[in-house]
Amino acid sequence: MKIVTVIPFSKTFSKTSASYFTAKDVREGDIVSVPLRSKTVDALVTAVSPAESAKSAIRSSSFNLKKIEGVKTSRLFLPAFIKAAEETADYYAATSGAIFGRMAPHDFFSEFGAIARRNADNTRMASESGEKFILQAGDDDRDAAYRSLIREEFARGKSVLFLKPTISSIADAPEKLGRGIEDYTFDLRSDAPKASIKKRLQKIAEMNHPVLIISTGSFLALPREDIGAIILDEEHSRHYEERTRPFIDMRFLAECYARHLGVRYIAGSFLLRIETLARRTKGEFSDLEPPTFRYAPACNYAFVDMKRKAEKNKLENKSEEAIILSKSAHALLERAQERDEQAFLFVSRRGLFPITLCRDCDAIVLCEECGVPVTVHKKKSREGKILLPEEGNFFFCHACGAKRSAAVKCIRCGSWRLVPLGIGAERIAEYVRSAFPRAAVFTLDADTAKTKKQAEKIRDAFYQTPKSILIGTEMSLPYLSRRIPHGIIVSIDSLFAIPEFRMHERIIHFIFSCVSKISENVVVQTRSDEKRLFEDGVKGHFLDFVRDELESREKLGYPPFQTFIKITFKGKTDAIERNSKHIAKIFSTYEPRLYSGYMPILGGERVMHALIRIPRKNWVDKNLLSLLRELPPLFAVHVNPENVL
Repeated sequence: MKIVTVIPFSKTFSKTSASYFTAKDVREGDIVSVPLRSKTVDALVTAVSPAESAKSAIRSSSFNLKKIEGVKTSRLFLPAFIKAAEETADYYAATSGAIFGRMAPHDFFSEFGAIARRNADNTRMASESGEKFILQAGDDDRDAAYRSLIREEFARGKSVLFLKPTISSIADAPEKLGRGIEDYTFDLRSDAPKASIKKRLQKIAEMNHPVLIISTGSFLALPREDIGAIILDEEHSRHYEERTRPFIDMRFLAECYARHLGVRYIAGSFLLRIETLARRTKGEFSDLEPPTFRYAPACNYAFVDMKRKAEKNKLENKSEEAIILSKSAHALLERAQERDEQAFLFVSRRGLFPITLCRDCDAIVLCEECGVPVTVHKKKSREGKILLPEEGNFFFCHACGAKRSAAVKCIRCGSWRLVPLGIGAERIAEYVRSAFPRAAVFTLDADTAKTKKQAEKIRDAFYQTPKSILIGTEMSLPYLSRRIPHGIIVSIDSLFAIPEFRMHERIIHFIFSCVSKISENVVVQTRSDEKRLFEDGVKGHFLDFVRDELESREKLGYPPFQTFIKITFKGKTDAIERNSKHIAKIFSTYEPRLYSGYMPILGGERVMHALIRIPRKNWVDKNLLSLLRELPPLFAVHVNPENVL
């Protein structure tokens, strides 16, 4: 009989480990099934000892040990990955079990196990300190550098793990990076059929030759013992951050994994995160190549100040439809139509109108469920035809999904004079179809494409149709694999209204990403006073922006100069008050700031945040970490979150 210590794969199990007994042949590193509360979960074995040596402890225990139900597979994770997961768990105030549960290939245990069994004892740890590099360059230059690095590793008999932030961004990577090594290049995408993934994993297990593995973070734990480099591309992307527990950042986990393996880690992007560039200045990263902060213009560009026209129409009860597109933008589309060329129109919001305002009291129409501004959408009949406004416009909340009729009065003053404002993708599509009736108009956003296949279908139809016009939001950008002759940034001004300290960084990424998809001409429309930000984004001049952003964040005490820890909880008013006092008391040493969330009401409950700020060098603070881990699951902990709203 043996006593086995395990780490359960559970998001809600707050302890670091649990003990069970078994008579089965179990070793450290095995994956077993164990009873936990009323469920059976997978768990990682971390220690095995004879029961005889723990008899006295067992007798004095206040609970009865439970029996391990079965062994799922042996030696699933490399020791280096286990160390990286434990370090990541500490940094993000999570449990290693939650991270193992997120990273474990639950549908592919046997295939991962076969790869792991390639290793003699599966005990590889760093034999040398892993070097960290940045690569800031345009897409083509990065791809060329990656190809050179991959072939260098292959010559050393080493495999390469290449990470992308999203499934859609993986699509053309095998062709770009795997030229000449197609037989040794494998892309692993979670949307592929399970049988296809299993077949590729089996080939990876059987292959003695070095391999190039292209994937999202979901397959980061793949246990090839011969990995020589981990490359993380599009390092600026927010999609590396997990939106659900354990709320980790795959970039941190990948960097830790590379260090514990003792291999090179390369972070690449056309503009790296401000946090990463700050670490470069401190010597934490070396340059794989001299970073590019000034790009050659991708195309001809023109800026249009829409503010003057907006002021002319202000307070006048008339349609703004005539100024959805400026004269310059309209002329660009006319020229594209005459030449049978395509155009791409980018907008930050979907729907018809992002905001609805009462003309009598200036109240904004909010979601009845969560309290954020609702968007006006146009309802379609069952036959797919667009209905008239009086037949079915509706308010839709993009935050919580609530929907209701747009035929309502102002809840503050009872007025019927509700005026829709702003520009959404649906509204632009209506205008373009009216202004250019012979053009094929396509819209690619979260409303028109619920799945990757639907998005690719819309994109392919656009590419195959002469003089077509595509209207897209942020989600469309990764799907645009070919450059488009003409482009218009119709409106992204609504993003400036979001009080988020990373918003300028996000906007400049948007602008440059859009412009890089255009080959000839682009028109940028804005009512914002942030003219320099737009110019830097369009021209690809980033040095001054990076300097200003670093100076501003250091002055204000924002990341990367301080670590932000956000604790979020929700509930009815009395529960909020009680939990707020509890948080203020137990974290009093760290002076938490309590405030209402950006969405103050969610599902009929209030949302509250507590923000703790500590110097970057002081995290991980063991005492604070212990307090955070003792919080029950109703408190969500985010370390250096995407936003603090």
